[in-house]
Amino acid sequence: DYLEAERRAAELERLTTSSDQNPQTLRQTTNDLTHVLTFALQDQRVSHPSSPPGRTTFASPRVRSQRPPSSRQIAEEMMTAISNLLGANVSVLEESDPNGEAAQAIYDVINSFTNDVPLEPGSTVAIRTENLFVQAEEIDPRQVDRQALVFSPGSHQREINSSRLSWEPRLEFPEEILKMASAALGRNESLRLQFAAFENDKLFARRGDGKQGRRRRVVAASIRGVRVQNLTDPVVYTLPNPWPGRKVLCIYWKEEVIAIILWGG
Repeated sequence: DYLEAERRAAELERLTTSSDQNPQTLRQTTNDLTHVLTFALQDQRVSHPSSPPGRTTFASPRVRSQRPPSSRQIAEEMMTAISNLLGANVSVLEESDPNGEAAQAIYDVINSFTNDVPLEPGSTVAIRTENLFVQAEEIDPRQVDRQALVFSPGSHQREINSSRLSWEPRLEFPEEILKMASAALGRNESLRLQFAAFENDKLFARRGDGKQGRRRRVVAASIRGVRVQNLTDPVVYTLPNPWPGRKVLCIYWKEEVIAIILWGG
């Protein structure tokens, strides 16, 4: 039930916050995430009272409510636990998950949430944590021709030579993407947009390649049930270089997904 799911989600958050993370922590977290996910997908259509109309945003850290647990609270704790794992020492992840199976399972949980969370047409749900930002958006079929499609996980700040610089990565998609998706799914069907931004590539990098310690950020975007290809106009990535003087590369992880890219120095 919800009380048990919230207890397990809160325990996952506590367990992954510990500085004493070990292989058992990763195994337990991965096993429990799937159970918790079921409850995180139940009643997300209820808008957050402090959010603008049509948008539900969860932000961590938060004050724990005294009300009965909701799927909103469970989803936030679930994503916070994943964020904590992304902040774990690389050696723990390599020892715990040499074949990348747990990393794939964790990514599948994130993808399942953005794919299946119930949303009304025209609404958005977003969860922001320290190392992870996820967003799902349901596009009203009547708005396809007028919908600007831009994704940004928000601004980042970095200390450079005692100066704090701010930059905002963005993905801008041509209008034809929504029209292509609408034609594929049917003109009366709403479109589900799925986004995720990771502060590092620990779920994606090959184990033992010696590069996981680098802070390479990852952005992922997709449209549920649609393969986007043969675009006339390009998808535009704006990925400012947070390391002046260093060369930055974009690396595509999966071509069948509309955009999953890594960037870093």
